[in-house]
Amino acid sequence: MIKKILICLFAIAYASANYAQGSNDSMIDTSYLIDDIVISQNRLSAPLSENARNIQIIEREEINALPATNIPELLQYMGAVDIRRRGINGVQADAGIRGSTFNQVLILVNGVRMTDPQTGHHMMNLPVALEDVERIEVIKGPAARIYGMNAMAGAINIITKVEDTEEFKMTAGASVSAFETFGVNLSASHNSKIMDQTLSLSRQGSEGYRYNTDYNINTAFYQANIHTGALMPVSIQAGFTEREFGANGFYANEAFVDQYEEVRTGFVSATTTFISGDFVIKPRASWRTNKDDYVFLRQDPTFFMNNHRGNSYIGELHASYNSKIGITGFGVDYTKETLVSNNLGERERDILGIFLEHRIKFLDDKIGITAGAYGNKVSDFDFKVYPGVDVYYKLNQKLNLFATANWSDRIPTYTNLYYSSRTEQGNENLVAESATAYEVGAKYNNSALNITVSAFLRNNSNLIDWYKDSTNQEKWLIRNFNEVNMSGIDLNTTIDVGQTIGVDHNIKANINYTYINAEVVDNVDIAVSRYALDNLSQQLLVGLQFDILKDKVNLNTNMRYLERVSLDNYSLLDMKLNYTGSNFAAWISANNVLDQEYRETNLVPMPGRWFGVGVRFF
Repeated sequence: MIKKILICLFAIAYASANYAQGSNDSMIDTSYLIDDIVISQNRLSAPLSENARNIQIIEREEINALPATNIPELLQYMGAVDIRRRGINGVQADAGIRGSTFNQVLILVNGVRMTDPQTGHHMMNLPVALEDVERIEVIKGPAARIYGMNAMAGAINIITKVEDTEEFKMTAGASVSAFETFGVNLSASHNSKIMDQTLSLSRQGSEGYRYNTDYNINTAFYQANIHTGALMPVSIQAGFTEREFGANGFYANEAFVDQYEEVRTGFVSATTTFISGDFVIKPRASWRTNKDDYVFLRQDPTFFMNNHRGNSYIGELHASYNSKIGITGFGVDYTKETLVSNNLGERERDILGIFLEHRIKFLDDKIGITAGAYGNKVSDFDFKVYPGVDVYYKLNQKLNLFATANWSDRIPTYTNLYYSSRTEQGNENLVAESATAYEVGAKYNNSALNITVSAFLRNNSNLIDWYKDSTNQEKWLIRNFNEVNMSGIDLNTTIDVGQTIGVDHNIKANINYTYINAEVVDNVDIAVSRYALDNLSQQLLVGLQFDILKDKVNLNTNMRYLERVSLDNYSLLDMKLNYTGSNFAAWISANNVLDQEYRETNLVPMPGRWFGVGVRFF
């Protein structure tokens, strides 16, 4: 299998090299503008052109064009990302990368970890609205050296926008769609010599597309940069979201139609930067809290309920030193996790992490190597060290080769360890799962064509998952699986069609393809896997955006084909027509145009064809 993957990889890389040699060198090349984007890593940051990682970025212009009204919907259009929603508009969603579970992907907001001690289900309870987002960076492959624990399969970092204005500025938007669904948002920004700050508020709601799927979501987000004279600015951000929703069939069994849940999530962080000669020091403190109230019968809450309140207190100190032999990064982070729950009990754990890495470039920056290690000690688990190395080689200005080898882990959540109900039973004897991942690939980038293609292999040891065996079909159990291997191919392509065919018109296309092969090396009797062995096997995303009226009216069309191991395959077509004026924009969208019946999880049927309209003033 790996041999076939490598053959495909080098064939595409060779074709890309031939394309580069045959391209018109007199053409004005603007491709290197994207290389100026510095990936917002918590350790050693680097421009995209010097990053030996498979990283996909979606920026504000594309965010506005896509048929999405929330972050989970937006992430569905990113290659190798598996968003599994329960209902519409991101009321509850999980994110996987390259066949992973949601617990193996780390979600961040401006580098602040959204981990939750109760369960990874809460990581997508984001206290940030889509209107707040400047760009989203998806780092594919283990990212413990970059962000810390639980980034086994990758990380999704949401970067919020800061308005570039010295005047008071307001933006507002509203939308309506099928199922009596609505959304409103309001944002205000003001920059001065003392402080740059933005406050945004949003509300979404719906009567639901079937029984007991109504919801209300309120979100507030604030960020400020306080200027301190000679020192670097102090950056502050705070967010809060509350979600109240009918959870028809969300958990355990689709026959449980009367479930209901309320979730309140908030976070606050403060960071700054100190520079002294060749030293750069970045301290940060953050706090994330989540309150989850679940009832089995909405009309009779006392029948069965779960109440959980989790907190994560994080202190980080990142430093780097620039010398003649490269850049050295080092630092420490400390996390205190607490949980108070009527089902899981009162729990707490301490997590201490340290990291050290070094980046060196030579041969006129044609070769770059970053190597290092991240170690952590969790109060209820052993100390472990996770090394890694990333290498890139610039064949020429347009074609790079890269290779990575990284190790990472994920400690079990308190739900994994202690949850008990009529349909589920946790396991106090679980050990941390770990992964060793390898990737080789090529990146080609010119003004009209961008390609990233790679082959990857992730060996998972002691993988944690819920399952049912052939003798017990009533209750979900959880255990460590000896070994589960994920291998495959990841291809991301964007094409400026207008420039390629020589027309002065905005026509852009993108093609993303991911193939995943999962192999279980275990003799356990598995009848049904809940998450880990319920992965995507193939994903094909094709998008086309073109101007109908230059710089005014454009149409965005996106086709998605998803093939899952244990669910029916499905194809979806989404469309959005955008109009942009001098101070306002309007849009019409159509989701699931072909009216397909499909499920993203094994419990919740998704809606058929539905339409929406919206307007935004700026």
